[in-house]
Amino acid sequence: MGELVIPILIVIALVLIGFGLVLGLVFVGLTAILLGLGVLTTATLAGLLSRSFAAGFRTLALLGLTLAGIPAGIILSWIAEHHFNVNLPFRENLLFGGACGAAAGLAIGFLGLGAATFAYRRLAAWKTRKLP
Repeated sequence: MGELVIPILIVIALVLIGFGLVLGLVFVGLTAILLGLGVLTTATLAGLLSRSFAAGFRTLALLGLTLAGIPAGIILSWIAEHHFNVNLPFRENLLFGGACGAAAGLAIGFLGLGAATFAYRRLAAWKTRKLP
């Protein structure tokens, strides 16, 4: 029984190391893409110019959600085109889907940041009332 514990722990450690490496590579890839698109640079510049970490984070969230909405809008536009039997040219489908997706991503970003600000203020008010 004791001779099985060490190999099992080694296998678990190797799986966790592999998972960490894959996760690290995914984050490096995402960072490279965001740097290539100028999202991280813009967010950093916004935070530095306003001297506020929160402003940089808000900029990063809004830009990231806007960029994430573009492919989602294109895919949903393509699905809607096939579902409702509408024949749009490929270019119009890309433009319409991308614009709608970017607008939806921006709206979700503003709603999410508004909800986070509201929750933060409520928790801060509760903390000052309940804690000494």
